[in-house]
Amino acid sequence: MTHYLYKARGKNGELVTGELEGGGPTAIKETLARQGLYPISVTPKGLSFGLERFFERPLPLRSLVSMTRQFQVLFAVGTPMDQILSTLQHQAQHPGLKNALVTIHREVESGTRLSAAFAKHPRYFSPLYVSLLEVGESGGVLDKTLKEMTSILDKEARLKTKVKSATLYPKIALVAIVA
Repeated sequence: MTHYLYKARGKNGELVTGELEGGGPTAIKETLARQGLYPISVTPKGLSFGLERFFERPLPLRSLVSMTRQFQVLFAVGTPMDQILSTLQHQAQHPGLKNALVTIHREVESGTRLSAAFAKHPRYFSPLYVSLLEVGESGGVLDKTLKEMTSILDKEARLKTKVKSATLYPKIALVAIVA
């Protein structure tokens, strides 16, 4: 049998790591679930170098804008938070964002504040994003905050596109000069 390294969350949200022997990742996940743990990752021992983060493609800003807009619309029509997070994780196309949303969903179900759950994923959600969520959550104006966040992110995405297109010609000219 193969040894597997695992990362899981306990019922209180604490991170639990360890090693188990089993027939495969699925069997290990089932064992962890029986122990009351929520598996995050299960990898064969000796194959985990932590390099998977370096090869993961970055989250396009347009994807974050789209997800925030969907979040805002679902929240505005009165959809329960459990269903909103479930819908967002199923619609996410970026694998890293999808995993982050799954973890956020689990944490919110276990009683963690929404902003605190989002704060645990700084790779996808900036401190500004998390702070705005916290303000909207504590002030009871999450729908308005999400609408403003969508607007801010959309403007940022448009600005980045303009900057890229404005610097394209100088880059081409520089390459031509060097060649």
